[in-house]
Amino acid sequence: MRVHPRLSATCLGLALTLGSLWWSAASTYVVLHDDARFVGALTQALDHPSVRAQLGEWTGTAFDQAARLAGDPKQTRSAQRAVRQLQAAITSTAPLEPLVSAVTGVVVATRDTAVGQLDAQATPKSEVRADVAPLLALAGVTVDKATARAMGLSVTKGHLTLPLLTGEQLDLLQHRYDWLLLIRRWAGWVGLVLLAVSVATSRLPLRTLAVASGLVAVIALVLPRLLAYGQGRAAATELGGLVAPLLAAAAGRVATVGVPVAVVGGLLALGLGALQILLLRRRGGGRRPFESES
Repeated sequence: MRVHPRLSATCLGLALTLGSLWWSAASTYVVLHDDARFVGALTQALDHPSVRAQLGEWTGTAFDQAARLAGDPKQTRSAQRAVRQLQAAITSTAPLEPLVSAVTGVVVATRDTAVGQLDAQATPKSEVRADVAPLLALAGVTVDKATARAMGLSVTKGHLTLPLLTGEQLDLLQHRYDWLLLIRRWAGWVGLVLLAVSVATSRLPLRTLAVASGLVAVIALVLPRLLAYGQGRAAATELGGLVAPLLAAAAGRVATVGVPVAVVGGLLALGLGALQILLLRRRGGGRRPFESES
């Protein structure tokens, strides 16, 4: 293929962008469908105080929304006290195992209810509710029926359910979920094709691969932080009730493999860069290996 530096640089940038999108989508898809990996990723995420703090904020937001949906925008003092007690239990430095067990149990059940409707593209969609009784029990919170109503909870056969998403909100998530499936299915392949075009049209193919490897290493270190930032932003939205815990798990999963990928990418970048230099020297000089192609 003919050498075309600008085309090579453009294809490389697009390939790395699509690769990042694919990695995010694939990690999110895993936590939406694989219980073992989801629990493992969420457990690792909850090990960080900052994540527990964000989850505590999300909890307050979720109860505020539940109260509004119940037609009681102002919680009673007992309801406010119960929510604060629950938030304190989530953000505390107490042993994590009981917290992880309670949180994952609630989130997994809620996730299954929502994702089942998204996978089936159900129409119309039904409200998604979470049974928060295990969380309240963990925090030592006991509520009577009046306090439960003020918190936006419904009491049914010993279950205390909190409305997280309305059918309309889940419809909005359907469009995002469809995009996630599309990106997961095709973005990686398209990225590989663009990378191949970038290498084929580059004046120095090994240098292009070295640059790509180095940028992959950088992305591997930055992506978990971007997902954590997205988790914080999602917690402040109406969809945060479902999205924030899932993004926390996705960020934890990406972080698990982020360091190894960064190390491998960095070593490949150094190795390929050194090999390019050796090849140029063997040819008898010429251009400097990392000199501009334009």
